[in-house]
Amino acid sequence: GTIPSELNKMTALLELSASSNQLTGTLPDLAGLTYLTTLEIQNNFLEGDLSRLVLNLLEHAPNIAIVSLAINRFAGVIPTEIGDLTNLNQFYVQENQIQSTIPTELGRLRALTALGIALNFITGTIPFEMGLLTNMKILHFRNTDLSGSIPQEIFQLTHLEVLDSNNNARLVGYIPTEIGLLTNLQSLGFRLNALTGTIPSELGL
Repeated sequence: GTIPSELNKMTALLELSASSNQLTGTLPDLAGLTYLTTLEIQNNFLEGDLSRLVLNLLEHAPNIAIVSLAINRFAGVIPTEIGDLTNLNQFYVQENQIQSTIPTELGRLRALTALGIALNFITGTIPFEMGLLTNMKILHFRNTDLSGSIPQEIFQLTHLEVLDSNNNARLVGYIPTEIGLLTNLQSLGFRLNALTGTIPSELGL
């Protein structure tokens, strides 16, 4: 089934969790959901334009903290306006049909702890502004079409627990010694990248 448009009459709603169902269609307008902080609709058959959804959240639910749209059929780009959702804590859009670059405005999301953009057609380079996300713990960007090198600023995110860049054949460069700063790292994936050089001793292997 679909998510009914009457959803926006639930003006006291804080959390919408409808993951792992067989929902189809588009997400209705969120006008009226001023207090919404959590939107978890992953693992469905939902579709729509990601830019339009982000702008909808910005206008009607500016305090949104958790957005999980993973494993759906959302398309479009990650808009620059995402940087205005300053309370955003988790943003998961992996395994959709997104064709986008990573906007530098993501660096304004200082509360962000988890970002998942894997398994989309993400092009361009990883902006160094990602290094401003000092609370980041989980970073998934495997199976994209990113190119260039991983900014050294990423390796200074000392709260990182997961860094997954597997299957990005156009990512080049080397593993910097700064990786030794990631003392909380539990999972590190560089499989099938085009990295060169040596494995730094700071990894402690």
